[in-house]
Parts: sequence; structure tokens; C-alpha cells
Amino acid sequence: MKLYNKDKLAEARESFLKSVPEWDKPVEWAAVMGSGLSDVFDDFKIIGSFPFENVARMPHSAVAGHRGEFMIAEYEGKRVLAQLGRSHLYEGWTPFEVAFSVALFGELGIKNLLLTNAAGGVLDTLEVGDVMVIYDQINLQSGSPLSGAPGSEKFQDMTEAYDKRLAVGLSKKFGLTQGVYAALRGPHYETPAEIRYLRTIGADAVGMSTVMEAIMGRFYGMRIAGMSLITNKASGLGGKKLDHSEVIEAGKIGRRKIAEGMKYLMGE
Repeated sequence: MKLYNKDKLAEARESFLKSVPEWDKPVEWAAVMGSGLSDVFDDFKIIGSFPFENVARMPHSAVAGHRGEFMIAEYEGKRVLAQLGRSHLYEGWTPFEVAFSVALFGELGIKNLLLTNAAGGVLDTLEVGDVMVIYDQINLQSGSPLSGAPGSEKFQDMTEAYDKRLAVGLSKKFGLTQGVYAALRGPHYETPAEIRYLRTIGADAVGMSTVMEAIMGRFYGMRIAGMSLITNKASGLGGKKLDHSEVIEAGKIGRRKIAEGMKYLMGE
């Protein structure tokens, strides 16, 4: 499953619906939880959950902090389909495979998507534990999840990758900085010279995910909101070596902010 494939998505949709509990009530939002953020829904009412393995063709991650399951959660009578963990290009998956779950959400008719991630702060004012609202992105990962999509549909306009009204609303409601998220392939972290380059081209935070999912979400006409939890100062800015364990620890600090953002979005 290297390129966009409608048949594989149909197979995934069928197996998903066999696994999911109580799909009789509308689910207006889907949310992808990044590294260390699987506990965001702890104070939501949990309707049910099941592992990625239950869904045909669904890629899974072996990276720490990515639980690998779908969960249906409810807050004030409204439901969200949460994806706890994601796959990455650096694990050997293709752009389409990385964005496969978002395509599945589109096939299920979901029209709103929250993308979260753990990121390094490039902007000087972003500190560990801060949350940055993504208002645009820079794809430095090479490739597109839409390769192989039929006809002219694959030439997706990305002028407004992230919904401006949602970004402004999140920023004002919680006093959060809006910024540009840049994605590299990883799995290694960036060099100080690469961080200087990212600053030059307009990046405020950097990570290894999210952009392929956003492209796929726009392909399905979704409204997209993005939130980056700053888990470390980017290379050369924090005065210490980078380690994945600090990403997991920062997730414990920032998950409350992400949870409050999710609740706000579900009311929009």
C-alpha cells in the first residue's frame, strides 16, 4: 500500500465499523494525538476503544508515547474520534500510509480534524510546556499522500491548510501563540545550522509529523485545527542535548492545555 488507494480505504472503513461501539450517534470531530498526548481524554466520557490492529491496512507505530488505538470520547453530549498515536515516515511508512487514518476519517464522513504534535520551539518566545496554535505549515518531508489519487483531485489547494477562524479562536480563548509548523523526516533531531535555516524560511516550531495528515484532511474538505506542544527548545537554542524522553515528560505538562482546546473546538 504505497500510494493513495480507494479500495484499501473501503476495506479499512468496513473493518472499522465492525469494531467500533455505538457508531449510531454523529461524530463531528476526529483528533490525532502526538507523542505523549494519549491521556488528553482522561476526563471525557469514554464510549469505547480498540487497537489499530482491528482496522485493515492501518499502520501502527512502535515509538514510545504512541498508544496505538482508536477511542470514541464524549464531552457535553458531543463525540470525538480520537487516534492515540500515529505512524511516521522515519519508521518506513509512505506519505499515504502516514495519512491513512485521516483518509479513513474522510471516508467516514467526519468534517473536522484536530492535529496535535510534540515539537521543538524555534521561535524564541516559545518555552517548554507552551502550546502553539498552527496557522500554516512547511512540508520539508518530501512527497505527498495524494500521489496516486485519481484525476485532477490530487492538485489540492493549500492556501488555507488550517482553518483561520479556529486558529484565531484558540489563540484568543487561551492566550496561545500562533505559528508556522515545519516538518522534517527524522528520526534524528536537527542541527543548529538547520534550525537557523528553519528560522530564515519562517518556521516557529519543528517536528516530524502532521503535514501529510493536514494535506489529506484538506483533500477531504475538512476544517483543520493544529496544536503543537513545545517539548524542548530546538537544537542550539536550549543549551542541552535533545532526547525523546523529555518529549514524553513535557506531554504530561501540556496535555491539559490540549484537552481544553479540544473541548473548545467541539463547541465550534
